[in-house]
Amino acid sequence: MLLGLLLLLSAHAAPLSMLVETHPTTAVGACATASHRAELPIRLDEDALVYVEVAEWDAPVVAGLAEGSSVCHGAFSPPPPRTLAARAPRAMVRWLPAGQHQLTLDSTTPASAVVSVSIVSPRVLVESGVHPVLARSALLAADHAWTDGHANRTTLAVADFSLPSTTERLWLLDLADGTVHLHAFLSHGKGSGHPTDAARAVRFSNRPHSNQTSLGLFRASETYTGDHGRSMRLDGLEPGVNDLARDRAIVVHGAEYARVDHIAEWGYLGRSHGCPALDDRLVQGLIDALHDGGLLYAWGGPRSGDCCTLRAGTEPSPDAPYLPDPLGLVSIY
Repeated sequence: MLLGLLLLLSAHAAPLSMLVETHPTTAVGACATASHRAELPIRLDEDALVYVEVAEWDAPVVAGLAEGSSVCHGAFSPPPPRTLAARAPRAMVRWLPAGQHQLTLDSTTPASAVVSVSIVSPRVLVESGVHPVLARSALLAADHAWTDGHANRTTLAVADFSLPSTTERLWLLDLADGTVHLHAFLSHGKGSGHPTDAARAVRFSNRPHSNQTSLGLFRASETYTGDHGRSMRLDGLEPGVNDLARDRAIVVHGAEYARVDHIAEWGYLGRSHGCPALDDRLVQGLIDALHDGGLLYAWGGPRSGDCCTLRAGTEPSPDAPYLPDPLGLVSIY
């Protein structure tokens, strides 16, 4: 049992990856009870999103994130070893408050696994130029997406449409290593534009044919080749806010009008029919990072309100009784 090993993790903590072995125990845990366990105490110095990945397990295990002895923030069971499904690592993402927690690995027999942990606090995004309210809301949105089984990639794109299009207002964050990999310009829909300032977006909608940008949390879905070349469909995850994105053909695509030299010539980026459009020379990197399970969180500024973030902008996802998730990615207790 890994007793006495204490990690003080913050926004600047390097991702941890280590081989963990279970040992006989009689302890009763918040997330699971088994005859063999490994424990990794973690102390967070600020509220943060915790990413846990388990790989190369050699026996059935249950990995959990617990606060004290009674609160289990989340747990998941990788599939049995020596199966096709077991070849891919399994991951869990959970928003945890500052304080003492522990990562547990439980099994009914001696077991081992390679466990990776990454800590991402809002400060990581804030230091890259993201508004503090947006930084927290985006990470809480990721918590909900993972908890509800909508996400299966570690990438999170954050878009701040309260900024003018003359400012780089898109960030790409990888939860697995806690680093920002992209900071880029982003176009908004022509229907969202300010009456006298073409660089600003002030109106947002889920309405078909509005040519307006939608806010909230999206799942990045499949790619396809269309008028703008290789593009990526988006599924809005918030009813009444962005859930018509697929019907509206709101997609991530590249465009020449989203290049920075368009700003030099016109004083603003060109505008789309509601799609988040990037420089056509850069967009493929973003699509590669997000498609089929990454997340996009779009924000319109403090005045757009938390109504446009479903639960995600207001509080962490609940620690409810067991709820199976639709994609079979994580079981929450």
